[in-house]
Amino acid sequence: FFVFFFKACIILYSVLISTALVLSSNAAAIPPIPDTYYGTLSINHSQASVGTQIIAKTSSGVQCGTFKVGNMGYYGLLTCKGNDNQTASNDGAGLGQNVSFYYGTTRLLVEKSADADLLVGL
Repeated sequence: FFVFFFKACIILYSVLISTALVLSSNAAAIPPIPDTYYGTLSINHSQASVGTQIIAKTSSGVQCGTFKVGNMGYYGLLTCKGNDNQTASNDGAGLGQNVSFYYGTTRLLVEKSADADLLVGL
């Protein structure tokens, strides 16, 4: 009986170690937390119309997010995904990397107003 119990304990221990190794290797693959942006949006000094699409790109030109205006003059939450350092490709914004906003191919000017609302316009 003691030999059977000893073998069962060794098998259980092996399963637990294997499970821990598998779980720890998957934990390293968690993608980074994205950034989100929102605020008012004007194009040529007029409130952006419903359906206007805004594109977020990193300073290296990687598209990290898009948003279509649902309420006239406002955008957000626009989510810009973070770069996954576990992959070889640059697929999002890296830590401390600047993000620019585009309307079509035109880069938008970002301003901060006195009431802390983010204004984006041409």
